[in-house]
Amino acid sequence: MVHALLAPPGIGDVASMVTYVLGDPYLFIGSTTVMTTAMVLGVVALAATAAVPFGRRSPIVAAAEALLAWVAPKLALVLAYFGVGSMSLATEILIRYHGDNPIGTEIQFRSGVGHLAVAAIGILLLSSRLRGHGLYAWVEAHFWALTYLTVQVLVFTPPWFDFQFQGDLISGVARGVLLAALAVNLYLWIVVARALRPSRGRG
Repeated sequence: MVHALLAPPGIGDVASMVTYVLGDPYLFIGSTTVMTTAMVLGVVALAATAAVPFGRRSPIVAAAEALLAWVAPKLALVLAYFGVGSMSLATEILIRYHGDNPIGTEIQFRSGVGHLAVAAIGILLLSSRLRGHGLYAWVEAHFWALTYLTVQVLVFTPPWFDFQFQGDLISGVARGVLLAALAVNLYLWIVVARALRPSRGRG
């Protein structure tokens, strides 16, 4: 079954998918997908601007480079959560409900693969700007990533959470994961603060 799900769909499969998704697009395309994909496209635009060879000294190019350097670790972590979380939920839906709703769950699984691919592409585009960051930068990036994801879960709530009316369960799990990640983040903040305090004192 997994091979069939990952294999390129035929014309009939595509027609069935389009018909099914158009019948209830809210279950497949929500604000989280649109906003996160828009951020990836924004990174593409920034990278293209920063790569202009004849504008290295341009203020616009310099601003694009600075913004990319600031956003890269934050967006990479957002995309990592986004891709892994989407794929995990798609797999849970497939395993749990395939017998009752084979078409919907298979489309949802392919959607999860698509979300994972978008995340991987975004991280790949950012890879050259993810090197050289210290622990402090990554802990800060993790905080911003968690802030973005918390807003998505609590305010926008991805529509596929409610597939087969399991919204309460999935929302609870997502909030638990975010809470645990925040606890780890706070612990790391304390560790980083203690590590930096002596060096600041010497400076």
